[in-house]
Amino acid sequence: PEVKNVSFAALSVPARKVGGDYYDFFELPDGRVALVVADVSGKGMPAAILTATIRASLRMETHVHPDLPLPQLMAAVNSWTCKDASNNMFVTMFFAIFDPEKRTLEYSNAGHLPPLLFKPDGSYRQLTAGGCFLGIMEFVDYEAETLPVEKGDTLVLVTDGVTDTHNAANQVFGMERLIEVVRNNLHLSAEELRDEIYEATVLFRATTEQFDDITIVVV
Repeated sequence: PEVKNVSFAALSVPARKVGGDYYDFFELPDGRVALVVADVSGKGMPAAILTATIRASLRMETHVHPDLPLPQLMAAVNSWTCKDASNNMFVTMFFAIFDPEKRTLEYSNAGHLPPLLFKPDGSYRQLTAGGCFLGIMEFVDYEAETLPVEKGDTLVLVTDGVTDTHNAANQVFGMERLIEVVRNNLHLSAEELRDEIYEATVLFRATTEQFDDITIVVV
């Protein structure tokens, strides 16, 4: 999306030809911008089909009910997911709405790896408010949190394919390495920071095969 004084970058690399990671941006009727990152359990075609369901239900709910409070939106998407999930599949999802006029970020996290909101000095907070992942129980209550965002703030969202990247010694990339990479590169553009994160995972695993889908979004 094109938003004044905000830059976006994203990358998604499936472990197989078809993946179960999902990211999206779309504008709401009132000019706010929605951002979503989700990760379906499993890989391949079954995960991809459920990913398509998530996308369709999110876009339908935000189009038909643009003023629906975020916790209720998450509950509605969870209900749709429960109807379509099979074989014990589930989905983690982070959904956020950026208001360019108020300079706020409202979000809800359904069991997803907590996104990181960095300040220019390298301090950060994890965005954890929300509830359990989608597709397990049909009736779940979700929470939402609204944060002010300021010039120089950086939001980093990844799927666990980043933090769970393994090397030949069976070590994992982990959250601490991700935080270190971001802190060392906060001066870069969104596109450059995205690339630094991805390249760090490639260097870490070296000759080890990528075993999970990787998605990175930087705002």
